[in-house]
Order: sequence, then C-alpha cells, then structure tokens
Amino acid sequence: MLFRNGPSARENKNTGIKGGNQMSRFTLDDLYGQRITLVNAISDQQAKKDDLVAKVQRLQKASDYLGSNINLIEASHQRVVNVTIDQSRWRGTEKDKFDSQKNAYETSIKSFATDTKRARDQIDAKKSELETNIASIDSTISHFKATLTNVNNQIDSRRNG
Repeated sequence: MLFRNGPSARENKNTGIKGGNQMSRFTLDDLYGQRITLVNAISDQQAKKDDLVAKVQRLQKASDYLGSNINLIEASHQRVVNVTIDQSRWRGTEKDKFDSQKNAYETSIKSFATDTKRARDQIDAKKSELETNIASIDSTISHFKATLTNVNNQIDSRRNG
C-alpha cells in the first residue's frame, strides 16, 4: 500500500512510485527535456541574432551611402556659395534675379543636406538600438549555453553514477 505510514524504502518520496530507480529515471527524463528546451532556445536566439545582424549590416550600408551623399551635397553647396558674377555683366534686375535664385538654390541644398543628415542619424540610432539588442541576445545565449553545459554534466553524472 502506498503512503500507509509514509513511503516505504522502495517508494519515491515525491511521486509515491515504487522502485528505487524510478526517481533517478524521472529526473534523467526531466534533464533530457531541459536539454531539448535549451537547445531549441539557443537556436531561436541565434536565429534572432542572425536576423538583427543582417539588419545592422543593411543599416550600415545605408548610413555609409547617405554619408557619402552628404559629402557630395555639401561640396555642391560650397560650389554654389562660391559662385561669383561679373559685376560689369550682371546689373540691376538681372543681378537681383540671379542672387534670388542662387539664394533659393543654396537654401534648398542646405535643407536637403539637413534632411539627409537627419535620415542618417535616425538610421544610426536604429542601428545602435539593434546592436544593444544583439548584445542582450548574446548574453542570453551565453546563459543558455552555460545552463546547457550544467544540464549535460548532470545527465552524464546520472548515467555514469
């Protein structure tokens, strides 16, 4: 009879199952389950990391592209700023019209450069956020791997002990 006056020497204290081997077998099965769960979790985290790394690489390419375009835009702006006119050929309304259009173009280029820098800054901020997430995932993977090593050691100990 189970638990008549407490478990007998052959009954498992936690489950009431008879047989001295049942406790260690149940625990070994539990460890195998933990190992499978950890391997799957590591795999899932690695897949997330790989996805984020690919995104960071794409964002870095976009940031680099915008950075080189910003340099071109600024060089173009500087060429427009440095344009001078021959005062003897451009007078009156023609000069005023030219100056007005030049100023509008300078403003337009400057605005475009500012917008491009803002876009690059947003990309760099997103990239930084993703890199922080990658570091967190790396930490999680390391923790899972350490736990997996511990579980594997417990399995080996149970099998050999």
